[in-house]
Amino acid sequence: MEISEQKYYTIPPLKEHVLRLRETNMFMNDYRFFRLVYLTPRCLINMMKHSLTTANEICGVLLGHVDINNHAYYLTDSYLYPVVGTDSSIVVTLESKIKTNKRIDLLSKIGRYEDDVGWYHSHPNLHCFYSNTDVRQHLINRIEKLGTSVGLVIDPINTMVSAHLNLGAYS
Repeated sequence: MEISEQKYYTIPPLKEHVLRLRETNMFMNDYRFFRLVYLTPRCLINMMKHSLTTANEICGVLLGHVDINNHAYYLTDSYLYPVVGTDSSIVVTLESKIKTNKRIDLLSKIGRYEDDVGWYHSHPNLHCFYSNTDVRQHLINRIEKLGTSVGLVIDPINTMVSAHLNLGAYS
């Protein structure tokens, strides 16, 4: 399915509508509400670039917006948390979250009104899956964002070796 650039970068004028829906906990009651995830090339390239900088796990924030009518996430960009992981885990500190959130807040000053709609991390050479730790972290993110959080797992090693994108999306 082809998505126009306008769809990614035109934030729907439904902000108040979305807030009302969040108040009713519609997203929390239906964990399958969001069925589609669309990524811009910039978002995907940034995730690949971030994940190939180290052999360890990385973690970051996904920016974009949600489309209530189409039950979809539109991901426009990704930012790496300034933390160092190990080969099998990563811990995001409060300080790194604050630094990243300040950077996201600055985007609105240049006319980019994307929201923090999720998170991503890598599983280098482990394939794409959600571990028990990932599931717990995702549930925390979902609760913090009132049911509107998407999680991506990317395997940069298998992507490079196979020349096929190894990416999993979890809502």
